[in-house]
Amino acid sequence: MKTVTESALIQRPLEEVFSFVANPMNDPEWSSAVEEALQTSLGALGPGTTFHQVLRLLGQRLEASFEVVEYEPTRRLVIRPTSGPARGTGTGRRMFEAVEGGTRVTFQAEGRLGLFRGLLEPLVAWGSRRQFKIGLARLKDLLEGPRPAGG
Repeated sequence: MKTVTESALIQRPLEEVFSFVANPMNDPEWSSAVEEALQTSLGALGPGTTFHQVLRLLGQRLEASFEVVEYEPTRRLVIRPTSGPARGTGTGRRMFEAVEGGTRVTFQAEGRLGLFRGLLEPLVAWGSRRQFKIGLARLKDLLEGPRPAGG
């Protein structure tokens, strides 16, 4: 099973970073891989909340659904795919830690696609790592960017 992990320091308070990044509805604002996001269950974000996303990975348009399986405010969000290429074999984690100067955000994905007997796994891992790096850089720019007057 492949595991991909990337982290970045975002110079904003933990609560602010968690509030934005832990909500998958915000993914299209910072992730170049996510074109659309829709919460498909009712209620507040937490274990059991479900989402559907339209993704663009390695030049391919994919659709995937997932469920929040762990939600610990200001610490972590863990999701599992319920449909799409990693259904039943993947786990995604968004982890948060208050550090000097801001918040350390860590994205981690692990799973097995089983495509062509796993021959594409290295390419998918490379693409995932690249998407994480790009996404973290966009998050950093977005969340550290200039604040409106009075905000």
